[in-house]
Amino acid sequence: MKISIKLLLLLSMLFTLAACSGDPDAMRIKDYTEHTTLQLNSLIKALNSGEISNASILKIYASKLKAQKPEFAELTEQFSKMAKADNPTINDFKRRLKLVREQPNSLGDQQAVIQELSALLSGTKKEMYGDSLLDVINTIADLSDGALPRLQTPAKAKDELAASQLVGNPQYGHWQQDSGGQSFWAWYGQYALISSLLGGNRYGYNNWSYNRGWSHYNDYGRGRYSSSSQRSKYDSIQKKNAPSLKQYGKRTGRTQSSYSNKRSNSKYASTLKRRATTAAKAARYKSSYGGSTSRRGSSSASRNSNSSRYGSSSRSNSYSSRSRFGGK
Repeated sequence: MKISIKLLLLLSMLFTLAACSGDPDAMRIKDYTEHTTLQLNSLIKALNSGEISNASILKIYASKLKAQKPEFAELTEQFSKMAKADNPTINDFKRRLKLVREQPNSLGDQQAVIQELSALLSGTKKEMYGDSLLDVINTIADLSDGALPRLQTPAKAKDELAASQLVGNPQYGHWQQDSGGQSFWAWYGQYALISSLLGGNRYGYNNWSYNRGWSHYNDYGRGRYSSSSQRSKYDSIQKKNAPSLKQYGKRTGRTQSSYSNKRSNSKYASTLKRRATTAAKAARYKSSYGGSTSRRGSSSASRNSNSSRYGSSSRSNSYSSRSRFGGK
């Protein structure tokens, strides 16, 4: 153990000395590390003080779904943790940053370290983290049978299963191989209820990868919210199961949502939060949404109306076409 600690300290000192010697990559790593540390601390502070609008909306949605469907209490409790500073994503940021500081060589050469720090620097931005919560918010919206509207994304397609936007995100599960060598999505224990709610349906990689809907993680966040080892593992799975698809994270003509420009506007964020709160409170009186599957069809028009109120003014056309997502 003592030898290992001494070795780590030696590597760290060598890293620092290299930075001081004028090595541009080492200087960049030093700068990125310091900047990312400050930005992560700022993000944690913002979550603790309630400054992240989508975190506040997530808490409201989780509370309303729990009241509407008590059987989802445990699941909504897990979802609501993502709005707090002590959550799996933030803890993963800390772990990855610690690895960069203490064991940079484990990531590869300096360019690999810079790539990891660039991902962390982007992922720890307040606005980017707020966007990452859209997948959880919209999962809750889908599980509410329309009582809560989706935010900033198209209305749920008829054949799109609830929580499908969480598939592929290592915070919620992992790809596992069956006896035939095919990959399928296995939820972690705390999210296993999702599978049972869907009749035990299994998400096969091929079917999911070719037919999935939009999700922030898979369309924008994978490079930021996955470690370098996770990205390598998922690239390998993609090549094996669906080699004709483009790699994760590649964009083909897709631009960032116009929401990215509006989200930093405090007035807009306040309006969005107020609308979500109003919609959530009104959900108690919309009994037509709370019924059986046979009644969902009659409520679809109203559901789409709610979605358009929240998303049409701030969603770019890039969200409107599945073909623009670039497969990955």
